[in-house]
Amino acid sequence: GDTARRVYRRYLKFEPGHAEEYVEFLKSRGYWGEVATKIAELVNDDSFQSLAGKSKHTMWLELCDVVTKHPAEVRGLDVDAILRGGIRTFTNEVGRLWTALADFYIRRGLFEKARDVYEEGLESVNTVRDFSLIFDAYTQFEESVISAKMEAGDGDDDDNDDDADDDDGIDFVLKESGDDIELRLERLEHLMERRPELLSSVVLRQNPHNVHEWEKRIALFEGKPMKQIVTYTEAVKTVDAELATGRPCNLWTSFAKFYETHGDVASARTVFEKGTQATFKTVDDLATVWCEWAE
Repeated sequence: GDTARRVYRRYLKFEPGHAEEYVEFLKSRGYWGEVATKIAELVNDDSFQSLAGKSKHTMWLELCDVVTKHPAEVRGLDVDAILRGGIRTFTNEVGRLWTALADFYIRRGLFEKARDVYEEGLESVNTVRDFSLIFDAYTQFEESVISAKMEAGDGDDDDNDDDADDDDGIDFVLKESGDDIELRLERLEHLMERRPELLSSVVLRQNPHNVHEWEKRIALFEGKPMKQIVTYTEAVKTVDAELATGRPCNLWTSFAKFYETHGDVASARTVFEKGTQATFKTVDDLATVWCEWAE
């Protein structure tokens, strides 16, 4: 095996374009650490052109696959840095990279780290597709932790150590501190409840000047006046009238009326006043704010 590797490496000095053949050879021999290192080199080499016609994106996904499925063999690599490099390279289609990074930590039994990765992914992706991919993986992970806990509770008597070497990390659940199932169920429930808000953030990252989306977000927080005030404030600060979809004047008038409904006339007046000083695309929009105020 070593001789063949040496020969291949020498050959690649003259024919660097054939690196993928070498990767396939390494895979067939199970040298996963070197497979990952080599693919990482190729995806970061701007001059590399795949003879197999693979896109950089495809090769990144291949790299994800290797580092998540063979965590023990890639110990020497900074997997976190490698996968984050891919996330920075592509603006969308990064859902798989985020879930691969979380998976890498799950397989090593680092569950809190995996949760942090899922959360970070949900808060940074720009497409609904990427969001759904991460959200589904996140909920599946929380569900599997809960069911592993429940089974452990049921099977405390059978002393089964057969699968202590199972490398998908769920056996670490039992060693994870605070095995309170109630707490975990609450955590999962909380995640489910946050879905509409998290999804709304994704759509607003795509277009922060979408008035309708801001209105939908405000409606999400019905019955939570503080949250609605924060959202209104964010909306009127963020939406640029020149770039807006919908009428920004509606945000000002409904914000003022919101205060009025809650009996805070002074704040309603302040909002109207600020609204009349805001920049609008049309005179009509400005007139709307004045008219509503006059009423």
